[in-house]
Amino acid sequence: MLARTLLQNKKIYNQYNQFRKSIFTELSPKDGEVILYLLPWLLSINDPRCPGYVERLRQPIRIYGIEQNRYIFRREAVFKTLFNIRKEGQMLRPITNACIIQGVYTIG
Repeated sequence: MLARTLLQNKKIYNQYNQFRKSIFTELSPKDGEVILYLLPWLLSINDPRCPGYVERLRQPIRIYGIEQNRYIFRREAVFKTLFNIRKEGQMLRPITNACIIQGVYTIG
């Protein structure tokens, strides 16, 4: 009973969160693109051609669940072009030893 309630609450929360993201993207398309998709991608790749690059990073950093985020994967080619990254294939591959960022939040 408790597990079912928790799963139901998680489902409702995820639906509400997705609704909020879609409203944000609709009302502020440029800001929405940067905050919801580009920023998490940048935090997770640490490429020297991108803002925020840390040269001597001992452990890779990842946003939790980013490898399964289809919205970011759809945009990755555009992001790579934006920063003149010519690597073939996806840059977001699963990494076992990454330091995980649990969430990136905005207020408003």
